[in-house]
Order: sequence, then structure tokens, then C-alpha cells
Amino acid sequence: MALGSDIAGVSSIDWALSTVEGRVALAQAILRRLITPEGSLLGGPASYGFDLLDLIGSDMPESIIAGRIQEQVLAEEEVLDCGVTASFNAGASSLDVRISVVDGDGPFVLTVSASDLTIEAFLDDQLIVQEAA
Repeated sequence: MALGSDIAGVSSIDWALSTVEGRVALAQAILRRLITPEGSLLGGPASYGFDLLDLIGSDMPESIIAGRIQEQVLAEEEVLDCGVTASFNAGASSLDVRISVVDGDGPFVLTVSASDLTIEAFLDDQLIVQEAA
């Protein structure tokens, strides 16, 4: 299965209209799902989105968060399988998520750290997104 390309950016598009391809494009598509409030995507399905940033400071159990993230990741057509762990840090002031993804090219790891101030994502330990929340 070939991974496609997309305009770069997660919370906003890159105004230079640069593109990303392959796993970076897939990782950014997953991240967009994880910062979009459920059902708020204009013209999208009601099940699209699970806003990690909205969870900062919440008391939602980490196992429920991991399950909801897994649903979103598996909704991406290029994803064949995934496993998710989620954990709050420093009194729930930040959330760390580790997503083990399998696509048509094999496995990779997407790690996301979200706080009130920033969201960072690493694709196999390489920083691919660092944005203000």
C-alpha cells in the first residue's frame, strides 16, 4: 500500500504549501485527528477527532484515553494495526502518548507529548512536529 502526500502542517496549514510524504504525511494525519474535537471537522464524520489538548488536567483514565486514540489511529485507511499507551505527567499537566503503528511498509512508532503550551510529535525518535497548543 503506497502512502500518499499532503500539505505540511497539523494545527494549521503551511502557508508556503510545502508537502510531506509517506509516513510523515500519515503521522500528521493521525495528529490532526488527535487535536480535533470530536465531530468538529466540517463535512467530516461525527466520529472524526479526539482532542488530546482538551484532556490536559482531566481525570479521564489513561486506559480510556488509549482506547479512544486507538480508534482514531485505526480509522486512517493506511493503518493496518496499532497499539497505544497514554500517561499523564506532573499532576496531569501534560500527556505522553506512544503509538506503535503498522502500515503497509511495516511498523513504526509515533510518540506525542501534549501540554497546555505545546504539542510535539516524534516519528521513530525524529521530531516531525513542534507547535504551540
